Amino acid sequence: MESRAHTLRVIDEAYEAKRRLYKILLFFGLLGVILVGSVTFSMNLNDREGNRHPRNADDDQILLSVCRNRTQRLNEKIKERDDKLLESTRELETQKAQINDNVTNLEKQIANLKTQLENQQKQINSLQSVESTQKAQIASLQEKYKACTNSKNMLPCPIGWQLFGGYCYKFSFQYVKYDQAKEMCEKENSHLVSIHSAVENDYVASFLPKENHFIWIGAELSGSTWIWSDGSAMSFTSWWSGLQQQVDVGGKWGHLSTPGKGWGASLRSSTHGVVCKKPTHK
Repeated sequence: MESRAHTLRVIDEAYEAKRRLYKILLFFGLLGVILVGSVTFSMNLNDREGNRHPRNADDDQILLSVCRNRTQRLNEKIKERDDKLLESTRELETQKAQINDNVTNLEKQIANLKTQLENQQKQINSLQSVESTQKAQIASLQEKYKACTNSKNMLPCPIGWQLFGGYCYKFSFQYVKYDQAKEMCEKENSHLVSIHSAVENDYVASFLPKENHFIWIGAELSGSTWIWSDGSAMSFTSWWSGLQQQVDVGGKWGHLSTPGKGWGASLRSSTHGVVCKKPTHK
């Protein structure tokens, strides 16, 4: 916009210069007319006084020729300056038209940019609204989660545990030693599984692959008596027939194996999978 104003000022100054030039040319034109009139008057005066002062015709012709030549040169200069001024005026008009076109294009671009900015602002406002809604939903879900975790009516078993017969079971096929298996269960407020019926034994065994896999159970040999590590009574057993041979070689910690779903005795340093067990939430 500043460039457009500057150009318009230049055009106005050019027009003003043209007017001043016309005044100067008019002045010189009038001066030429006056000069020619003066020469003519002088020639007439000489004619009237010819009897007293004889006149040289050659001198009059020379003077008249000089005046005519000067007038012609002055007219040529005036025409030359008029042509240059006309050419400059045309160039300025062309530049003015180009500037007007450029300004019009810039105004259109500015209008387009304003429209794009308004659309982007609308999108930003929409996204901010969505963000606010999502934050409110997250806050609501967090409150519900807190209420759920603090409620007495929680799910029977924690996430990752399996519910069966009023107890929660968690299976891990990370093979570890007996003491490590007990520690894993105790960290989750549970014990190595104790089994009290054939149905429960089948349920625990159902999580094992069909062949040659072992998991620790909470059976421990105390003296000559097998007990459960969680302190419950051993009312059900499913020992293999070769149990005594395993005990004779140091096996004092129980395992369940497949196939057959039978129990055996392992060394404390043996590595098996783990099954933890704990009551459901009260």
